[in-house]
Amino acid sequence: MMFVLSDEERDLLQDFADEHGIDDVRLAVGILLREYIQVMDALWEIKLAQPNTTLDALIAQVDRDAQADQIVLARGAAPL
Repeated sequence: MMFVLSDEERDLLQDFADEHGIDDVRLAVGILLREYIQVMDALWEIKLAQPNTTLDALIAQVDRDAQADQIVLARGAAPL
């Protein structure tokens, strides 16, 4: 994988590597991406913990669809 960084981005990445005691700035990219994913996961956990009528309606529809499939399957129809 190749990254093209501006001077400012390179400096920020170097600062990140220095803060984490990483000698090779190339290794910092993977660690930075993992930290980014952890932060995004935490933000989604917070977001999903909030009431969300659109998401709740979607979940209810999926539940109804799943129950309908179970009823059809209970009558002997083969799953798609």
